[in-house]
Amino acid sequence: MLSLIVAIAVTVFLGVALLILLLGGKSAVVTRLTEVATVDGTMQEEAAGPAEPNQALAKALGVLAPVRKMLGMTADSDVTRRLSLAGYREPVHTDIFFGVK
Repeated sequence: MLSLIVAIAVTVFLGVALLILLLGGKSAVVTRLTEVATVDGTMQEEAAGPAEPNQALAKALGVLAPVRKMLGMTADSDVTRRLSLAGYREPVHTDIFFGVK
């Protein structure tokens, strides 16, 4: 029983660590605002960093798309509209929402 609890704790820890690593990068908006705020544009080398973390997460959750569709969790217009009103306007945000759900 103790080994099961330890296994669950390690799994949860690794899952949270993975999410922090994937979502911890600077967004394009923050990078651009930093570039505009600096006088001499010294932020250009940081702007050429890794791709959007959302894209990486969407690719990882894309593997689960067939299972999600079998369970009836497809992207309908109401959920997409509500996510858009909340500030999540890219199509990848809907995939991430249903993948996490």
